[in-house]
Amino acid sequence: MIRNSTRTVIIVTILALGAGIVIGTSVNVEAQTSLPPIPKWIKNIAKWWGEGQISDDEYVKSIQWLIDNKIISITNNQPPQNIQSSTDQGNNVLSAPKYSEYIGEFFATSQPDRIQARFSLTDSSNNYISSDGIGIVSIVNSNNETVYTGTVNVSKDDFKQYSYLISGKNTLAYVWEIPSNQIKQGSSGYGTVYLSFKTNDLTFEKISTSIFGLMTLSPQAIQQIQDQDFSKNAVKVNQKISKGHFEVSVIDAGQFVTNQLGTKETDFRIDLQVKNYGTEADDFVPTAMAILDSAGNQYDTTYGGSLDTLTQIYPGVTKSGSILFKGVPEGTNNIKLVFQLGYDENFKPYQFEYDISLK
Repeated sequence: MIRNSTRTVIIVTILALGAGIVIGTSVNVEAQTSLPPIPKWIKNIAKWWGEGQISDDEYVKSIQWLIDNKIISITNNQPPQNIQSSTDQGNNVLSAPKYSEYIGEFFATSQPDRIQARFSLTDSSNNYISSDGIGIVSIVNSNNETVYTGTVNVSKDDFKQYSYLISGKNTLAYVWEIPSNQIKQGSSGYGTVYLSFKTNDLTFEKISTSIFGLMTLSPQAIQQIQDQDFSKNAVKVNQKISKGHFEVSVIDAGQFVTNQLGTKETDFRIDLQVKNYGTEADDFVPTAMAILDSAGNQYDTTYGGSLDTLTQIYPGVTKSGSILFKGVPEGTNNIKLVFQLGYDENFKPYQFEYDISLK
């Protein structure tokens, strides 16, 4: 069945807060298939604005352009309706919570010295209200690291009037500023801010909003954390083979998780220790390196390992590092690491093979 229109929710509300601009509330938007589609570039506007690639004025104009060209239409954000459902099986009744008041809007933005979180309270008629209570905020980055948890005692007198830039609509809101030095550094600059609010006799519906610009650890610190996580879960192998000038030991093996710009990637990692026990320098250049499993699958190396496989090692010198392989499934029990290194007197390459149990 082909529908004449589709509904979606996008973030278009812009609010002036002090010297900054905040984006984040959801509004109902209807896009008609008979009208021009939303341009692809609009999907990147919020990201560009957050990274400082476009100005506040350019961001506002892009949203206004969508409205002026009737690509989107904005309706008022209505409070959730009371919901009840039941089954015919005796007393098996499922009821959703009822809210006479709720958190109507919630925004959070990252600034150099603080995160600014703003929320409003509304009643069942969508009127703004203020109330004494306790706010609880937690910030979790995209790698599921909790970087902040805090509470604040809110007075109804702390709710102030703010205005929307586009509509000019006034709103009654509380602004909570969290100093940056209270927020932990994590491995991702993107995340979610969660807010709950309660009074003496009422707990409001929990709400969340996205945030970017969180403080992150240095690449070296992130690498150290990833190495520590690998060491906790890796299988201790400790197998040693000596051929030619080299003694090569497999130390650890297992899945290795990295985080790149908030995206998790999993490779298979093997830690090696290589020693030249000969009497002269020799090139450490292993070839045909791969992992083989019992089902006959082959997994080749990928970039990102820390062991230099194009180097010269002098007598008595030991080098350590990791080799990464792409595509080894989690849950694989038995593998074989194979590679060739050096040549015998007949110029036949030495073959190194390690049978590794991952159970």
